[in-house]
Amino acid sequence: MDKGSQAMKWKSVKDELPELDGPTAEYVLIYDEVKGIMVGYLSFLMSESYWTIKDDRTAIEKEPLNITHWQPLPEKPKDK
Repeated sequence: MDKGSQAMKWKSVKDELPELDGPTAEYVLIYDEVKGIMVGYLSFLMSESYWTIKDDRTAIEKEPLNITHWQPLPEKPKDK
């Protein structure tokens, strides 16, 4: 089985966080106990970290997310 076809594994936020690319990390799949699976990214602001859902610019002002796990987004499909 090649690397692209292996099942991706969820990582606990207690064990590992996405690597930062400047003040934010790349988009990843995130799992919230209430909201389920979403696409989002981790940011740092004034030494505080927070998760933002993709295309949700007001996440800081809304109820906090309870992200427990994350994993990288899958690779895009390859044309044959």
